[in-house]
Amino acid sequence: MYALGEDVPTYNTMRPQYSLQGNNAEEIFSGKPLDINHYKNYLYSKKTLRTI
Repeated sequence: MYALGEDVPTYNTMRPQYSLQGNNAEEIFSGKPLDINHYKNYLYSKKTLRTI
């Protein structure tokens, strides 16, 4: 149960969601506009870091 207590806040506030076009749940609920290009760039930068 402890891991779930850590994962839910991370999922809602930090982890970008593809279905939300790169925003996380908190950003959607606060009214932030969707920006798929930002998400694609973010994923590309993280992928680059993993392959170094």
